[in-house]
Amino acid sequence: MLRRGYTLILLPREGHHSIKKLHFRSWLVCSLAVLALGLGAAGAYFGHDYLKLKKSLPDVERLQKQTKVQQAQLASLAEKISRFQAEIERLSQFNKKLKGVLGVQGGPQGEGYVGQGGSESEGSDPNLSLKMQRQGLIQQMHEGLRRLGDEASLTEKTQHELQAYLESRKSVLAATPSVWPCKGWVTSTYGYRRSPFNGQREFHRGLDIANRKGTPIVAPASGVVASVGREGGYGRTLIVHHGYGLATRYAHLHKVTVKPGQLIKRGQTIALLGSTGRVTGSHLHYEVWQNGRTVNPSRYILD
Repeated sequence: MLRRGYTLILLPREGHHSIKKLHFRSWLVCSLAVLALGLGAAGAYFGHDYLKLKKSLPDVERLQKQTKVQQAQLASLAEKISRFQAEIERLSQFNKKLKGVLGVQGGPQGEGYVGQGGSESEGSDPNLSLKMQRQGLIQQMHEGLRRLGDEASLTEKTQHELQAYLESRKSVLAATPSVWPCKGWVTSTYGYRRSPFNGQREFHRGLDIANRKGTPIVAPASGVVASVGREGGYGRTLIVHHGYGLATRYAHLHKVTVKPGQLIKRGQTIALLGSTGRVTGSHLHYEVWQNGRTVNPSRYILD
């Protein structure tokens, strides 16, 4: 059957006399017919898929727009959660410093910044589906809210404990030097340093706070003036006893505005900053003494 052939006769147009005949083998005609049927079926299949995809395209675009709006809302909420966490951490650090000043040991079990970790949000992977992106952002938001609640509970518990402790020790708190004695900038901290006079290593027993001559110096805590006078390289000096083993010394003063034996309160002006004694410029040398020994004044400054 396939050996037979087919002849295609081409008739000439008017004015032409030759007739053309084209001979085709049967197998070639069958192959062309099968190919034509295959192409037709493929065209119909892909055409159907194209029409289906084109019909669903508006829904995909709508979901993409909706997802972008939700992502923006969740990102905004995540940013607010992050700010709240930073504020709680700052408050937690203040609580720790206050405990150090007051000598309070320990605290609520698990106190401190709640540990965090894990991989990046699933929403950051562009290959994931829109649904998984939303789920990843929502899961991240809920996890952040849970951590925020835990941290807030711990901080609130610490605040209540400190409040109860302060109520029981008001007199000790009033005698604790907990504020800056004057405005200015710290030019030398407590501890070992290079001497500004000979460059040798020496131990500096206080804070040097530089400012203009005549800057007011205030009492960082309530107490009684122990002595006023000159002390060698310290120049004009003032010493205040606060009780409970605490005392403060102020050196290089321009003027002292209180007298020995006078009771003073926190925030009261007690002297003016100067440059008396062995100095390289006007500043206050501020020391804190506890039970007869100097300690780092920064430990007692809360603001």
